[in-house]
Amino acid sequence: MSSIRAKQIQALAWAVLTTVALVLPGRPDDELPGWIPESLEPIADKLVHTLLFFVLVILLHRAVTQETGTQESRSRGWFLSILVSTGILVVVLEIAQLWVPHRMFEPLDILAGLAGALAAGVVIVAKYR
Repeated sequence: MSSIRAKQIQALAWAVLTTVALVLPGRPDDELPGWIPESLEPIADKLVHTLLFFVLVILLHRAVTQETGTQESRSRGWFLSILVSTGILVVVLEIAQLWVPHRMFEPLDILAGLAGALAAGVVIVAKYR
């Protein structure tokens, strides 16, 4: 299996896991796991959204970037497509939660997901500057 194919599979797997995690029915008590420190409890959900979409953008970028010797060929079009499609996915998955038992639509979750995607974009741009 080629390196690029492996990266594409990783990105696809993360996208599927993220989608499943965000549309699975929640629990009625909606308590966070006991291993999360109490100080992070109010923002734990937002941190999870940020992390999920940060990692997704990084993996998608790796999946469409060809390594050629010491340089990588990149396309601004691909990069913009990744950011836009991830942003759409963030919004769609949050809206989908309107119909999932024990889940709630939260605009702040959209902002957290978009922040994670944009933070990954900043990291990628800074790396290749």
